[in-house]
Amino acid sequence: MISIVISSYQPKYFEALVKNIAQTIGSVVYEVIKIDNPGIMGICEAYNKGAKQAQYSYLCFVHEDVLFHTNGWGLNLISHLKKPDVGAIGVAGSAYKSYIPSTWSLYKPFTAISIIQNYKNLHKESEHVTNHPDSINSPYEVVTLDGVFIGTTQTNWETHRFDEKTFKGFHGYDMDFSLQLVQHKKLYVVFDILLEHFSEGNPNRDWMSAAIEVSDKWKKHLPRYCITNLSEKEKFNLELKAKMGFKKRLKGFGYKTLNRKLLYLKYL
Repeated sequence: MISIVISSYQPKYFEALVKNIAQTIGSVVYEVIKIDNPGIMGICEAYNKGAKQAQYSYLCFVHEDVLFHTNGWGLNLISHLKKPDVGAIGVAGSAYKSYIPSTWSLYKPFTAISIIQNYKNLHKESEHVTNHPDSINSPYEVVTLDGVFIGTTQTNWETHRFDEKTFKGFHGYDMDFSLQLVQHKKLYVVFDILLEHFSEGNPNRDWMSAAIEVSDKWKKHLPRYCITNLSEKEKFNLELKAKMGFKKRLKGFGYKTLNRKLLYLKYL
């Protein structure tokens, strides 16, 4: 039995998703909880509000601009979440997170993703994006999940609610929620739930502010990783990649020179 929570502001996407869920979720009891949110609250608040209304023990937090392509995905979700050591599952994430503010997708080759992604560029068609260092037949353990789709349990959410006091917008919530759960449970990217995503990410200054909040909140626990036999050279290269990415984004988002230097020095 699954409660699906959606923070909604685009009726055409929501209506299409509701129909799609009915056609694909399979033989499970479920409910869709719509939180109307045309910018009146942050996504953490919306998700917590929706989860409080949930009747069922399995929770699915999902963006409305997606469609599921896997028939019977509801039973697959329950199968993963029944395991006592699992905190949450998703369809994209990373096995490494540095102290430096960053996106989860930076840490290749230790990222995993399985999404049919659409692009704004009319000359670039949608494609099934997969990036997984091992076999796609088994879940890949990560420490952060992308927020496009997160499955968890009512118990896990009650213990680790979305931090609506710190994250009042629409960014950072997924990484923060992941870092809460991974202190006590395991997170996985799974490959038996495939969805199609109709929008691309749009990092901006709000995103950067949230990424900084994540690093500041979790500084005592970062870097965090679940990579077996990670060498010091690999760790150094991942941290260097994070530093360079942070520096580039600060400049790209128009931070003044002094502010860029102060923020960059803060994380050295």
